[in-house]
Amino acid sequence: MKEETQEHIFWDCEVAQWAWSFVSSWWGIKVLKGDIMQNLAHFKSPSLKVAWGITWSVTLWTLWLGRNQLILVWCQSVNLLEESATWSSNPARSIIRSNKNRIGNLYNINAELVGFIDGAWKMGMNQEIQAGIGGYLKDKEGNLLFIFSGPVKALSAIQSEFEAMMFLVIKILESPWCNNHCLIYSDSLELVKRIQRIRLGHDHECEERIKDFLLVAKVEFKKVDRILNCEADNLAKQGATRQKMGLVDDQFLAEFDDDWVSDLVVEAGAVA
Repeated sequence: MKEETQEHIFWDCEVAQWAWSFVSSWWGIKVLKGDIMQNLAHFKSPSLKVAWGITWSVTLWTLWLGRNQLILVWCQSVNLLEESATWSSNPARSIIRSNKNRIGNLYNINAELVGFIDGAWKMGMNQEIQAGIGGYLKDKEGNLLFIFSGPVKALSAIQSEFEAMMFLVIKILESPWCNNHCLIYSDSLELVKRIQRIRLGHDHECEERIKDFLLVAKVEFKKVDRILNCEADNLAKQGATRQKMGLVDDQFLAEFDDDWVSDLVVEAGAVA
């Protein structure tokens, strides 16, 4: 009988070899023996990372239950393996399609315009702050109107979220779409609540000009799942590393390189 080690249970035994072979074939990815962190780094998309991580957790847990079934006669773990195999023949495509449908539902509204915003903020090892904002605006048919991404001065994460909101609101007020009803999505519940307080006159720290902007703008704000806001999140993180603000729209095309414009259009266009 083989020695009961973690390596044997989770990698070398017959059931483990079958399980990882199945996962590799199922996801179309080569699983590397023993290297958990490298295996978990296969996907950058938040939703795919979550699903891939769950697949790993379920596989490891199933192998542990299988060990208990064999040694302790504890549960019918083989059934778990059989049930997991019926989930989908292509989990990655299934998740992407599901997210695309969920994002599409965000456009089934009465507003003529739909915006997504996010802020990025972190403090480095040398106490230097990196902050950025990003987002984009589309019409309700999903046609891209403009994208923005760039650095800001922010002392906190919520301040960077607030800066992203104000940037988009001001751009809308300055644009030909200023009289259109707009719904802006943010994954920050704190930001959405603060905007509500400002509009109700309950936020006494807010500057008067900001209050005026929010009262004049025909804009509503709504919380959205972070997974569905990944494009704005990417733009904000990119913005934190840039030297200046970049804005792309149908009237004003460049203060920056064409490759960056193309990348942003591809990224934001993939959302629709």
